[in-house]
Amino acid sequence: MPRTHPSAARWTHAALLGCAAATAVGCGAEPNAGGARPPFVTLEPGLEVVRRWPEGGAQGRQDPVTLVHVDPARFEMRLLTAAEHGGARPVDRWVEDFDLVAAINASMYLPNERSTGYMVDDERVNNPAVNPRFGGILAFGARSDDVPPFRLVGLECGGVTLEDLQRDYRAIVQNYRLLDCRGEPIPWQDRKLYATAAIGVDQRGWLVLVHSGAPQQTADLARWLAREDWGLVAAHFVEGGHDASLYVTGGRETISVVGRYEGTAAPREFREVPNVLGVVRRGTAR
Repeated sequence: MPRTHPSAARWTHAALLGCAAATAVGCGAEPNAGGARPPFVTLEPGLEVVRRWPEGGAQGRQDPVTLVHVDPARFEMRLLTAAEHGGARPVDRWVEDFDLVAAINASMYLPNERSTGYMVDDERVNNPAVNPRFGGILAFGARSDDVPPFRLVGLECGGVTLEDLQRDYRAIVQNYRLLDCRGEPIPWQDRKLYATAAIGVDQRGWLVLVHSGAPQQTADLARWLAREDWGLVAAHFVEGGHDASLYVTGGRETISVVGRYEGTAAPREFREVPNVLGVVRRGTAR
């Protein structure tokens, strides 16, 4: 049986007083709170997946949207970067090389393979500059049992500051947001069609790894993720197009979703990406 970190059990399975949609993780809600429960498939305890076509426009698409829900009482996150680990790799190689259960893009990246936004992991600084365009912060690696195992927040929502998160968490990654402070879709202006990789948090306080598979407008994906039956309360964009990657192993199934742009053939292999968010079983992180 996986080891349960005391703070993970406390914050995932107990209601949080005063929790707000985009500023706190875990409201003690049931999986189907706010709507009918979608048809999740359990890969193993604490690792659930659902695949659904977005409403309208599914005709001719090759892939549904994939959502992988990850229980922080059983799993924890790792930040893996090319700068610290000998270069970029496809996500399936990241999983193989570091014994991960899952991997998704951590963020978009610059020509030097550093993140486009603020990214630190304890003393390891990938990008020290806060990007003023990015309002979303993922913080994990709790420094004490008195805080949730991770936070996915919007800094403009109030109630938390970057300094608070730096004090309480080891790893911090900055990205664009897809949902606002109330969990409503943000009206993205980019009209291009491309696959999107994203991360979110549901009403239970579980991490959610998202991949749209087929190209679509990001605003459409945000509206779809805001639907009540998915139970998401926050979501951040992490990558788009060919680089958007999701790979999950564990239990009885392997999930492999490769991104692409509209008008391009679906690639058969992942591209090399420099920075990934990895998922490992609790007690196995190194």
